[in-house]
Amino acid sequence: MRIAAGKRIAIVGLLYATAGAGGALGAIAMGRYQRRLSPVAAITIYALNVPLLGALALVHQAALALLVLACSTVTMTVGDLIFAVYVQRQVPAAEQGRAFGLLFWFFAVGQLTGAMLGVGVSSADAVPALLRVSLAVLPFIFTGLLLYLRSMGAATARAGAEAPATVA
Repeated sequence: MRIAAGKRIAIVGLLYATAGAGGALGAIAMGRYQRRLSPVAAITIYALNVPLLGALALVHQAALALLVLACSTVTMTVGDLIFAVYVQRQVPAAEQGRAFGLLFWFFAVGQLTGAMLGVGVSSADAVPALLRVSLAVLPFIFTGLLLYLRSMGAATARAGAEAPATVA
């Protein structure tokens, strides 16, 4: 995607606006459907974030790139809300600050790493690198998803085994 020198500042603003709109759509959707959405479905939506970011490397039209970015931000917002709700429900109150602190620490480290890479990576290298990093991380995401699904199945089986028998 070629952008004229004078248009670069405008496209950065457009990218931020698109990401913000995607985040707002994700928050609205989760506000409406979170209670009806199974944990497996919500985490699957969140796992789509990495392939969508990788797909940005393959897109060469501005409108399609903005759509993919918005969809990626929707999935990221879903993941943020899943994490926040999970921590509030499952982590003891005394340890919730530590869990959220760890999450925000990873955000800061990711932003710092991205800024440091921005110094040494040219725009010609950034797009292929995005695709390679996305493809490299994807197996870890899906392994975590499969482990989560397996643990959910084991927890369901335990709950069924511990349920009292009903007498007819």
